[in-house]
Amino acid sequence: MGVKTARSLIVIAAVSVYCLLLLLIFATPASHITAVPEILTPSLLLLTIALAVVCVSDGPLLTVLFLFLFSTIPICAALRFKHLPYLYHVIFLFTAAGLIYFFKTLVNREGSKIEVEIQHITEERNFLLEEYKKRQTQLESLRKKYKRYMKLKDFAEQLSGSLSLEEVAALIVTWSYHVAEKAETALLFLVDEEKQELALFYSKGKTGHPRVKTKKGDIFDHWVLKQRQPLIVRDAGKDFRFSLQKAEEETHVSRSIISAPLLIKQRVLGVIRLDSPVADLYTPDDLRLLGIMAHISAVALANAFLYKKTLELATEDGLTGLYLNRHFKERLSEEMARAVRENTPCSLLMIDIDDFKVYNDTYGHSAGDIVLREIAEILATTYPEDAICARYGGEEFTVILPGYNKAQARDAAQKVCDQVAAHKIHLRREETSVTVSIGLVAFPDDAISPEELTKLADKAMYSAKQKGKNQVWSS
Repeated sequence: MGVKTARSLIVIAAVSVYCLLLLLIFATPASHITAVPEILTPSLLLLTIALAVVCVSDGPLLTVLFLFLFSTIPICAALRFKHLPYLYHVIFLFTAAGLIYFFKTLVNREGSKIEVEIQHITEERNFLLEEYKKRQTQLESLRKKYKRYMKLKDFAEQLSGSLSLEEVAALIVTWSYHVAEKAETALLFLVDEEKQELALFYSKGKTGHPRVKTKKGDIFDHWVLKQRQPLIVRDAGKDFRFSLQKAEEETHVSRSIISAPLLIKQRVLGVIRLDSPVADLYTPDDLRLLGIMAHISAVALANAFLYKKTLELATEDGLTGLYLNRHFKERLSEEMARAVRENTPCSLLMIDIDDFKVYNDTYGHSAGDIVLREIAEILATTYPEDAICARYGGEEFTVILPGYNKAQARDAAQKVCDQVAAHKIHLRREETSVTVSIGLVAFPDDAISPEELTKLADKAMYSAKQKGKNQVWSS
């Protein structure tokens, strides 16, 4: 049973008692008057309890109404029975009502304070809960950032341990692809300094992703190259900065794009780019992370380029661009070992420019340098890519022909001999030409060691000179 129901029952009972008491007072015969006080006293106590309930539960208006209503009982009893002590019950009722109302007011005031305090505590709790959620979100964000930056640390450490351009490029693309965690494709374009254009150097993508359409970059890559600034494109088909039709033609299924230049002292080495077919995928934080990776990558690429250049200077002749004698000897040993493993032939040409000293004396040493470069270019463009062309020293050149037997090598040597003789060199408005003498040896027909093979090739070349120059001679 609820509080309201109990209160209602008490009030109904009190009103019923009140009515019965009035009936008892005015309807009792004189002969039974002595029995009334025994009933009246406990009844008044019940009315006092009912008054207390009304006073505590309801407002002051109803309390005053009940107070005056219930006080009529002792007043009527005193008048009816000529017994003044019944009036003390009136005083008792008013005193009880006053005390109850006082304590109720006090309790209500304290209750209001407690309610205000509870409301304040509730608001504080809600505020703390919101703050806790915010802190949890921030903490989760910091965890992700920490995880990413730890990956960056590992990325930088791996890059610092590699100087090969191919390895550095593979690390840049692979780490960018995995650290960003959202990309479908990662592309690395390097700048061709001679042509000042981009060229795709390395890429990585999910299985089944369409191949890159353009190997020289699209409008987004060219924008990054020109502006030297990172770029974020939330939807390639809706970005007002770029032509919609051209973007759709060049980017295929890519919609979200982030890209950053690889800069060293305002010099662009390349562009790193991440693609996804999902629109609005990348955030400024993703772009910021890619920018940091691009900065680290630029330093690693610069070191790789420098290392490559150093190797080229150590292995290539600065005048002709062909390999130096030291590198030629290393490669000759390697190719002869491979020929043994694969049971294939290998031939060696020793080439010398005829009467080169006379040419130098006639036209000067600068003209001699031009001749050396011209013949080096003929060698480089005539023979296949797997051939090793080197400047042996002075005006002498060597060519290693892997997989060529002596007959094939003779045809290749004769072709160069004819091309050099037919090639015209213009000096000081004068048309000149030179010829070459070529010595030919083959492995394993003529020799089985690099030193012996080189010695026999040199001997065959001098035989060609003695036999009249401008010809091929084999041992």
